[in-house]
Amino acid sequence: MVVMFASKKYNKLPFGINVKDMEKVIAKCNVTELIKFQNGNGKVVLEPVCNNCRDNMDFWRYTPSGRVELQIDNPEAFKVFEDMGEFYLTFEKA
Repeated sequence: MVVMFASKKYNKLPFGINVKDMEKVIAKCNVTELIKFQNGNGKVVLEPVCNNCRDNMDFWRYTPSGRVELQIDNPEAFKVFEDMGEFYLTFEKA
């Protein structure tokens, strides 16, 4: 079962989905900070989207705040973030 959003406040998610049954949590985030190092590597910071449009409202409702900071030591991988924008982040147990 894939869930588009989650909440720590509730044991139940919309549509009767039980938190214990979740395999994945997907968050929608904006790149808010991008620092490119001289060697082509860099750092990217992503924060949850805000409720500025209908598509983002449910994501914002269940993940209204947070921050993911990554140092990327692969210049080709870092290029994925250079245009900034919105990204889906999928979290699943390893």
